Parts: sequence; structure tokens; C-alpha cells
Amino acid sequence: MRSNTVFGPAVADVGESIVGLDDLVGADARRLGERVQAAPTWVERARLLDAFLLDRCARGPEPSSEVSEAWDLLVQSDGTSSIGAVGWSHKHLITKFKQQIGVAPLLAARLLRLSRVWRLIDSGQNWARIAAETGYADQSHLVREFRRFTGATPSALSFD
Repeated sequence: MRSNTVFGPAVADVGESIVGLDDLVGADARRLGERVQAAPTWVERARLLDAFLLDRCARGPEPSSEVSEAWDLLVQSDGTSSIGAVGWSHKHLITKFKQQIGVAPLLAARLLRLSRVWRLIDSGQNWARIAAETGYADQSHLVREFRRFTGATPSALSFD
């Protein structure tokens, strides 16, 4: 089984199985879950998740410079930029990105955009404005992506 920087087994190896975070990262998942549940705001919960993921990245294997460059482009743009010009063919980059990061570049970009949505939730902006600021075509596009990843629409969640 291949390994990726953040979780251990590559997402491609896990497939579409439902796997608990503790199956991927062990006891760290339980501690993270307790801290996230105890956090008073969504911003604090997101900060805890960011810190956890950054720590996992720092302790994991180093990705290739091309994959790192592609990842940096995605992160700097919150998932809205293209990663095509990093020195490898498009197909090779996708393969290496999946192996070393754990997901395809397009899925990583979608998750990064959604991460920016989470950071803007407590800003008091309406959903249409958040959609525009985070690179979605419109509010309905944001709602579809939000539902796809969370199982609920943004308005169905309580952010208190």
C-alpha cells in the first residue's frame, strides 16, 4: 500500500470505503475529535483541523518538488489556480500528486475552496458573496459542493 504525506495510506488505496480517521492516523484522531468537539466556534474548529493537518504534513515524507510546487499553487489560490506548468506531463503530475498527497489535484482544489468557505462562514457575509469570493460560479454551485462534501446545505447547519 502506498503512503501519502498526511494520513498514511493513499486515498486511492482506501477506495470508496468508509474509514474512520482513527484507522488512518491512530490515537491522534481521538484526541483531535475531542478538541474539535470542545471548541466554541467554527473558526476555532477549523484552526484545530488546520494545525493537525499541518503537523501531519511536517512529520510525513517529503513530496517531490513538482508536487510541492503544484500544491503550493493550489494553496496560494485557495484551489482556484491551474497547476499545469510544473515541469511534468498533466497525466504524470496527476498520478504523482495522488500518490504523494493522497487525492487528485482537482479534488484537492475543491477541498481547498471549501476550506475557504469554512473560514468565511463567521464573517457575516451572505452565501452569494461567499460563493463569489471563493471561486464558485454562483451560490447554487457553492450549495451543491457544500452538500457533496458535508451531506447538508449551508443553511441546514447551525454555526453558533
